Amino acid sequence: MNSQEQITLNTIQALYQSLSKNGESWSTIVFNYLNNFETSLFNDSIQDKYIAIKQVLGMYGGMGSINDQGFDTLTNSLKDTTYIEALNLLKSYWKDMGNEYHQDDSFQILPIGTMVKFIPNTIRYFDKNQTPMYIESSSKHLETIWKVISNQLRDITNMIEYGIYANGTYSTARHTSLRILS
Repeated sequence: MNSQEQITLNTIQALYQSLSKNGESWSTIVFNYLNNFETSLFNDSIQDKYIAIKQVLGMYGGMGSINDQGFDTLTNSLKDTTYIEALNLLKSYWKDMGNEYHQDDSFQILPIGTMVKFIPNTIRYFDKNQTPMYIESSSKHLETIWKVISNQLRDITNMIEYGIYANGTYSTARHTSLRILS
């Protein structure tokens, strides 16, 4: 077990203990994810570890998720820390499986307020299953002018991902899918 795995395991354990102490129903769910993740750590398969940590992250999405629960301050902090550590570990496994990964910051981050358009046939973003979503050359959004409204995100490949806005619509896009308008 490497140090990043140990930190993530400790964080999930602390979340479980906090939920258990407070009698939260989520403690059983977190325990099951903790058990699956811990078991995967004794397996040499990066794919199995990747699946197990992805399952942990699954409790953070959708209606009724762990994000929708009203916990005490400590448990909320542990919930947020668990998400960050699990996401970082997922990215590490993604890279270790030989997938696209960006080590350096060779891209100049676009300032908030930059006006951009999509570049056809590029990956716009990766969905929650890490499936690349492309900008089709026939997309109605190719002529839309978007405004960068956030620039602090990173996708599974560690690529800069922007929050963008146009005509009442919010979206996200990877750095390499945007063309700066002059």
